[in-house]
Amino acid sequence: MINTQEFYSDLWNKILQKLIQNNKSAENSKMEFIYAEDNKIYIDSFSEFRKGYYTNQYLKSLNEYLSEYSDEKLEIVFFINDKKIKKTVSQENKINAVSQDKIKETNTKQENLFSSIINSKKSSFQNKDIINRRKESNLNERYTFDSFIMGDNTSLAYNVSYAISKEPGIAYNPCLIYGGVGLGKTHLLQSIGNNIINTNDRLKVIYVTAEKFTNDFINSLGTNTQINNFKNKYRKVDVLLIDDVHFLQNKQGIQEELFHTFNDLYETRRQMVFTCDRPINELKSMTDRLKSRFSRGINVDLRPPEYETKVKILRVKNLEKNNILNEEIIDYLCQNINTNVRDLEAAFTKLSAFHEFTKIKLTLDKTKELILPTLSNENNNLKNLSVDKIIRATAEYFDLTSYDIKGKKRNKKIVIARQIAIFLSRELTDFSTTEIGYDFSKDHTTIMHAIEKVEKLKASSIDIQNNLNSIKKSLLSLN
Repeated sequence: MINTQEFYSDLWNKILQKLIQNNKSAENSKMEFIYAEDNKIYIDSFSEFRKGYYTNQYLKSLNEYLSEYSDEKLEIVFFINDKKIKKTVSQENKINAVSQDKIKETNTKQENLFSSIINSKKSSFQNKDIINRRKESNLNERYTFDSFIMGDNTSLAYNVSYAISKEPGIAYNPCLIYGGVGLGKTHLLQSIGNNIINTNDRLKVIYVTAEKFTNDFINSLGTNTQINNFKNKYRKVDVLLIDDVHFLQNKQGIQEELFHTFNDLYETRRQMVFTCDRPINELKSMTDRLKSRFSRGINVDLRPPEYETKVKILRVKNLEKNNILNEEIIDYLCQNINTNVRDLEAAFTKLSAFHEFTKIKLTLDKTKELILPTLSNENNNLKNLSVDKIIRATAEYFDLTSYDIKGKKRNKKIVIARQIAIFLSRELTDFSTTEIGYDFSKDHTTIMHAIEKVEKLKASSIDIQNNLNSIKKSLLSLN
């Protein structure tokens, strides 16, 4: 690499001008060349929010322009610049007289700075206090911004969520994230909570489903002490995260309580984020004054992933499994699975399990054979299913009764059948886990456990896969 920072500064200015010519939205962007080393050009994005936005919106184009202007194998990296680094590099650009040893010393300091940040983050995850706070907040550590693969369909929701986690109570309060099944609403909601806990030891966060919020309210209707305990639990937090607010339809009493909780938190500038399966105005039997409260902040939607996003998701998962899929198979899956991320991941899990247990190399023909029954076309034919119909089909398959499936018997055959019926209800309908729980007389936690149990079994058991496919076929004949 040429040892002249000015050369790379000029190169950056050229490609930035080309970006602005081709994309007017970049005209007022705040991106500044800082330094170049090891075939990377470091650009200051000035904030975490801008860093995420620029990476998603401009990075691909910038790297393409870079290859046009330079024969070197270079890469642009957005980061948030430390003031000392900026001052040092600025002086270097002005006088261009720093010795090679001094440059190496400066670069070493920069590398140490970045390493210390990374190591700090790693150690924070191991901190017992954070683990305890996460448990108290009902958060799952798996849901992080790093593990969420962003695409055009989710970029706004992702960036808004990240901005909230950096400045809770200030940026976008309240926030409603809405979208269909399997698109990542819960992932983003809990990522907000996890990021706040990881970076701020003063703020109290609580994550609950709307069902849990409802049950806590009902259980408090005994004594004044119980009512006060409920109010203290939800009105003395700094960040309130409530999942699946569509569950509150037709529940006037709990809507009234949420209205007052909302007002209390809003007036004291504390953060609220909600998720819903549709825009809030489309909810039936939700009071107008509560709807108006949701409209005070920002409403962002999650749409089904586009082709490019699906490719990103599969490539990440494929890398984790030592590249068991070739690009032809990845393209086939992304072209044909058009429902949601959950279905895409389910297809990958099935292919991965087949490869792992048979040691047979996956080809496009074998992929089609394995995946065809579960492609979106079949799911389209399974529309308008009721949970009751799924229960009846599952019971018939296992030679049981619907009463057995919905009852409390715990022998192995009935438990497996019950878990499969719950899993299929979640996969083949748009009902939330809370709504499915009503049909099975189970709470949200039990429903989630059953779904996760079958998901794991499906990845390792050919019998479970056969059971699921057979019940789906019987549902097709009924529908």
